[in-house]
Amino acid sequence: MLYVLVGAIGLGSGGFSVAQAAWIIDIWRQEAAPFILTINFAYSSGTLIPPLILGPYLKGKTEETDGTAKFPYEFNLQIPFTIGGAIACFAIIIQAFLYVFVFRQSNSSMLAFIKPWKYARHSSFRHSPIFRKLVCLRRKGLISHSDCKWDLPLGGCLEFYLF
Repeated sequence: MLYVLVGAIGLGSGGFSVAQAAWIIDIWRQEAAPFILTINFAYSSGTLIPPLILGPYLKGKTEETDGTAKFPYEFNLQIPFTIGGAIACFAIIIQAFLYVFVFRQSNSSMLAFIKPWKYARHSSFRHSPIFRKLVCLRRKGLISHSDCKWDLPLGGCLEFYLF
């Protein structure tokens, strides 16, 4: 059973790596090489650094005993795993920072294209051809999405999937 699970994890991670590279190539076309190399560098450093951190703590310290101690080896694994946990917590804090200060600000401009009549307070955007096309598509329901219940227009489905 263990081999089946490890095989499934290997197939899943391999598929994820291929899909991630294909997505990056699809987004950046000719400029994709630095992004793919950055992902490979992060993966390589992630497989290199943990053994270097864990190595010194896996060497057991032997002490001469009189034969009454059952375990003469003492492992201090809580120290390297605390270091790894601190790195993971730091990464979570960075992701939260990016979400609060970067994604939420860019998300408000994306909402202008989902609900143009609600977020178009500037007259320059209100009179633009993009605004008129979006309002026309929204009102007439020319675009519908098959996965949406009650056959809502595409704008309603985008709101559901984005939030």
